[in-house]
Amino acid sequence: MHRCLQIAEVLDIILHILGGDPSHYGRTLYPSALAALARTCHALSEPALDVLWEKQNTLMRVILCLPTDCWIFVDEHDGNCGMIQVLILRLGMDDDAGCREYPSRNALYILEEYRLSGALFPYLRELRFYADDLRYWKVPNMFLTATLKTLGFTIEEYADLTWKKVTSFLADVTRIAPNLGTLTMGICQANQDPPPSLSFILANFHQLKKLSIDMLDQDFLISAMRTWSSSLPYLTGLHINSRDEHPPPTDFGFTSGIVSSSQFKSLKNLCINFKHLSSACATLQLLDQAPLAELIVCMTDYGENVGRTLNIQHLLNTIAAHCSHAALKTLRLLQGVDANEPDYLQFYHIQPLLVYRNLEDIMLDFDSNLRINDEQLKQMAIAWPHLSYLSIPFRLDERPRIFKSDLTLASLEILTTTCLRLRSLLINIDTSHATRPKEGSGTGSLRELDVDWSPVSESAAVAAFLTSVFPQPIEVSSHESSPFRDEWREVSYVVKTRQSRRANATRT
Repeated sequence: MHRCLQIAEVLDIILHILGGDPSHYGRTLYPSALAALARTCHALSEPALDVLWEKQNTLMRVILCLPTDCWIFVDEHDGNCGMIQVLILRLGMDDDAGCREYPSRNALYILEEYRLSGALFPYLRELRFYADDLRYWKVPNMFLTATLKTLGFTIEEYADLTWKKVTSFLADVTRIAPNLGTLTMGICQANQDPPPSLSFILANFHQLKKLSIDMLDQDFLISAMRTWSSSLPYLTGLHINSRDEHPPPTDFGFTSGIVSSSQFKSLKNLCINFKHLSSACATLQLLDQAPLAELIVCMTDYGENVGRTLNIQHLLNTIAAHCSHAALKTLRLLQGVDANEPDYLQFYHIQPLLVYRNLEDIMLDFDSNLRINDEQLKQMAIAWPHLSYLSIPFRLDERPRIFKSDLTLASLEILTTTCLRLRSLLINIDTSHATRPKEGSGTGSLRELDVDWSPVSESAAVAAFLTSVFPQPIEVSSHESSPFRDEWREVSYVVKTRQSRRANATRT
């Protein structure tokens, strides 16, 4: 064997290139090449087989390793695809009793029938599965191993859920895989409330770093975080999603002084998605002063449309009071309900956010549109000098989709000269007065400019202004439903052409 292949790192790179892109649904692009290489010599066999089998998205290949009397391929006619091959698994019964279902489900039948004991893959690092039939809930236990680092599962709404099965499985995971680092749970059930024991079982994953839970019961999720606060010291990422449409209680116990400050000292990334703003505020109170670097809050506010601007201001005040001012770098606030007549937020509503001097990524997408002028935007830019992404979209009602923003083209100059790292911007501007840029422009690093619903009348004047302000190549786009979409395409084309000519002239 050539000397270069005797270097483990070089051989590993070659094998992974032959294996293709592992993110492509876990399939190798050239399995036959890896299989042939594994048969070449003893030294190449184990490394090649490791790459060939390291990530699988189906159990069929495992089944095909069983004796040939366990399975058979037959040709069947499919109305849409013509002739297809169907995997029929014999379950110790007559040949005609084979299951002609999805191959992955057939694989579960055969695994249960042969009752394989122990971990099926002793070095498994990641396991994800989708359960639409809890009759086979014990099957995933055969894949549990002490080396497991990532576990994800989803239980569909129409599955016959019994919480006893779920808690029993998670208890097995805590026993077999105590070093689990990432857990993702999606339980789409509305007919049963989760038992209190579930929060204590999850608290036993002491090495957990990322936790994502999609569950209906929002009260359980918020209460469970109290239990986790002292049990998950290494938790860095938390994603909570609830579709509970019932209003939450007005007091979660925080006013009683039970919770004074958060014990989530390692938490860096938080994403919460509730249908009620009060649930989001309660969660932020519970995580008081956690060193969050990323905060994403999604709301729909069903039943809370009265006084929408006051609700939003309450959320922003809660964020400013309970989120670390120095650590936060990414802030995305999204409200998913389109009101019949969008309300307006004023500058003073968002002033609590100006205390976050290290913000780099900001999205303010509310059902109440933010009305600010150039001077107010300048105050925002001065408060957030490290911005690299800023998005302030505008929502329109069903009436004519044209409006006049209080921001002018001068606001682009302000952002260019103040936020030198800004690379992506979504903003609505008034282009009716295209003046010449002031001295100091032309130093920005913006690459993407989305003007959303902004109207444009003089395309040539706007293109000339943008070319002067942004010396580097920039992509200009607008909302896909904007009545001025074609005009903005023309502006983008002119800007690119002028910037390209200027770049060529600089080289010569």
